[in-house]
Amino acid sequence: MSTIALAGCSTRPLGSFLQALGVLRLVGMQADSSATGEWHGDVFHLTTTLTPDNLVDFFSEGYAPTPVISPWNGGSGFGDKDQQAGIAAIERSTTDRFEPYRRAIAVGRDLVKEPGWDEGRDAKARQIARCRAALPDEAVEWLDASVVLAGDRLAFPPVFGTGGNDGRLDFSNNFMQRLAEILLVERRKKDPDPRTWLRAALFGDNSGELAQKPGGQYSPASAEPGISSPTGGGTALLNPWAFILMIEGGLVFASGAARRLGGGTRARAAMPFCVDSTSVGHPSSAPAEESRGELWAPVWRQPATAAEVGRLIGEGRASWRNSDAANGADFAKAAASLGVDRGIERFVRHGLVQRYGLSYLAVPLGEIMVGSRPEVKVLAQVDGWLERLPYTVPSGVASARRRVEAAEFRCATATGTDIAGLFQEVLMALSELELAVARSRGVRAESVPVGAFGQGLVAAQWLPLLDDGTAELHLAAALASARDRYAAGQLSDANQRGSSLALFLRPIRLDSGGRVGWAPAKPRVDGLGRRSVADLLAEVMELRFRDALDAQEMGEPVVKGPAVGWDLGIPASIEDLVLLVEGRLDTDRLGRLLGALLLLDWRGAASADLRLSSPGAAGTQPIPSALSVLLPFFQKRVLVDRSGGEVWLRPSPRWARLLRSGGADGSTQVVEDALRRLRISGCSPALNTVRADMATTGPLLASACLTPYRASAAARLLHDLAGPDVSVNSAASSPALAPRIQLTQLEGTQ
Repeated sequence: MSTIALAGCSTRPLGSFLQALGVLRLVGMQADSSATGEWHGDVFHLTTTLTPDNLVDFFSEGYAPTPVISPWNGGSGFGDKDQQAGIAAIERSTTDRFEPYRRAIAVGRDLVKEPGWDEGRDAKARQIARCRAALPDEAVEWLDASVVLAGDRLAFPPVFGTGGNDGRLDFSNNFMQRLAEILLVERRKKDPDPRTWLRAALFGDNSGELAQKPGGQYSPASAEPGISSPTGGGTALLNPWAFILMIEGGLVFASGAARRLGGGTRARAAMPFCVDSTSVGHPSSAPAEESRGELWAPVWRQPATAAEVGRLIGEGRASWRNSDAANGADFAKAAASLGVDRGIERFVRHGLVQRYGLSYLAVPLGEIMVGSRPEVKVLAQVDGWLERLPYTVPSGVASARRRVEAAEFRCATATGTDIAGLFQEVLMALSELELAVARSRGVRAESVPVGAFGQGLVAAQWLPLLDDGTAELHLAAALASARDRYAAGQLSDANQRGSSLALFLRPIRLDSGGRVGWAPAKPRVDGLGRRSVADLLAEVMELRFRDALDAQEMGEPVVKGPAVGWDLGIPASIEDLVLLVEGRLDTDRLGRLLGALLLLDWRGAASADLRLSSPGAAGTQPIPSALSVLLPFFQKRVLVDRSGGEVWLRPSPRWARLLRSGGADGSTQVVEDALRRLRISGCSPALNTVRADMATTGPLLASACLTPYRASAAARLLHDLAGPDVSVNSAASSPALAPRIQLTQLEGTQ
C-alpha cells in the first residue's frame, strides 16, 4: 500500500473537490476495493495498492465510464440537431469498458422514439419517469444525481444544474465528447497527450495546452477568458480529464438526493450537504433569487473507503433546531454545535451563483471548522422568532433581518476570543429588527414581538455569553433587568404603569396573563437606538414618578411619597455608576447594549443565574457627592432607628423634571433638596452645602439613580454621608458600633 498525494484534487474549486471523489469512487469500484482517501490540508491523499504510474495506467486503459445520458434534455445528443460527436463515437466503439454505455444509449434512443415523448405540459416529468423505469441500473445513478421526481413535480439538486444542464450546456453530452476525445479517437502526433492532462488532473503537473471546451459551473478560473465578453461568451479552457473525473465524482451525491426528497421538500434542501443560499458570510454571496443554493463540501481527516464516503455523503445531514439545516446560515450553526456527522473536520462552502450573463458558477465562499461550541445553540431562540416573520417585507425590514443573520453567521463561525462581542452583535441587530418590524404596519400585523408565545430569549442562558466585563454591559444588564414585582391579579395594572424598563422602551405590552404582544402605539418612551440613552432614562424617571403618583391617587398603598426604584434587577456596582455620572463611558454603546438586553426574558431566573463578572475593587475611586446624596433615595428601603421609629427616604416628584432639564442649576437644586430631606430624617449629613463637584449633568445623574444597585452600597453611601455620631448597619459594619440607624428592605423586594 502506498499513499499518493493528489495535488490536482483540492478542496476548492468545487470541480477539484468532485475530482477527488471521482478518483476514490472509481478506484474503489474498479481497481482496488481497499483503497482509502483522506484530506491533508487542502490536498486529497489516496492510499492504494496502485503506484502513481499504475493509477495513470488504470484511468487510461482500464477505466469503464459510468453511463451518463440525459435523453430528457435538449442538446443531450439524442436530438436530431444535437452535437453527435461524442454519443456517436461511443455507439461505434467495440471495447468492453464502453459496453454498459452502449446499452444505456440504445435504451435512450428507443425512449425518445416513443409516441408523444415530448408532447404535453408535463412531458419532462413523464420522460424522467420512463427513463427511471427503462434505463439500466448503471445509468440511473446519473439520473438520481441530476433530477428527482416527486409525484408529478421535478426538483433539481444543484450539483448538476437544472436536470443535468447549465443553460444550453448539457453535461452528459459534454461528458461523452470528452470521453471520445480522450479514449476513442485516434490521435495525431500534433495532438496533446491525454496522459499529460491526466497527470495534471491527478498530480497537479503542468497540463500543457488546455482544450478550448466549455466546463460549466464548476471551476470559475476556467471561465475567466469569457470576462472579456459582456455576455460571458468568450472561449473557456478545460482539462478534459478533470471534467471526466468531476462528473464521476458528482455521482456520489446521487443516492442521498433520491432517498431523502420528501413531499413538498425542495431537492436542493434534501440533497446531502446542499442547502438554500444565504447572503451572509461572504461578500460574494448572491441574493437567493440569483443562486441555485450552496454545497458544503465535507473534508475529513481519517482514511475512508469509497463505500464509507458514499455513506457519509449519501446519508449526511446537518441538523439545526431538530431538523435539517435549511440554508447556509443554519448550516454554519449546525457545524459549530456538532449538528453534523462525526469524522468531518471542516466544510468548504460553495455558492452556486449567477455570473457572466445567465450562467452559474460555483464560487468558493470560505470554510467552516466543525467544532463543539454548545453556546451557539442559544441562537435557536433567535431563529424561533425570525421564522415567524413574513417572507416578503419592506426593504428596511429585510436589511435589518440580513444584519441579524450576518451577526449569527459571524457568531457561529468565529475562531477568536471575542465571543461576547459577537453575541452582543446578534442581540443589537435583533433589537433594531424588532423596532423596524414595529414601525411597518403590514409586517407588524403578521408578526409578534420578540418573546411572544412563551418563546423568549432566556436571560440566564444569554447573560454569561454576553458578559465582556465592561461597565457598559454591566449597567445595561442592571437596567434591562429592572422590574417591579406585583401580586397575582395585578399584572394588568402593572402594565399600565410600566412594570419593567422594557415596557417603557420597547413597543410591547403584557396582557393579564403576562404574555407579550405589540403595544397599541409607539413605546411610552420612543427613540431607542436614535436618542441619547441618558435622555431616554431621564424621561423614564419622570414617567415613573407620574405612575407612582397616579397609583397613590387610585388608592394603592404608597406611603411617605412615591417610590421610583425597582423591586428587582441585577445590581450595578457603585464604581460603574460613577463612570456613568462622570461621562467616562461609551454611552452610544450603552444604549445599543440596553436595547439588546431589553429583549431578554428576565422572569423566573434566580439571582444565582444572573451573576456577572466581578467589577473592579470596591471603593477605589471617589464617589461624586451628588451621587452619594441622591442614590439612597431611589432604593425601596426604609431607615429604622434603634427605638423602632421609621425614617423614610423618598425623592420629590419635581426632581425628575429638574434632572431631565440637563442644566447644572437643576442638579444643584435637586441635591440641595436631598440634603434638606436627610437632615429632616434625622440622618445628619456631613455635607451642609452644595459643593462644586455636585454640578453633574442631570440626565446622567437620573440614569444612575434609576439603575438598580446593592443595598449594601446604599448603606455605605449613608455611612459616608452621616455625621460622626451616626453609624449605618451594613455587611461591613462592626456589631460593636451598636448602630442607631439601619437599612431595612421593604416587603416584596429583592
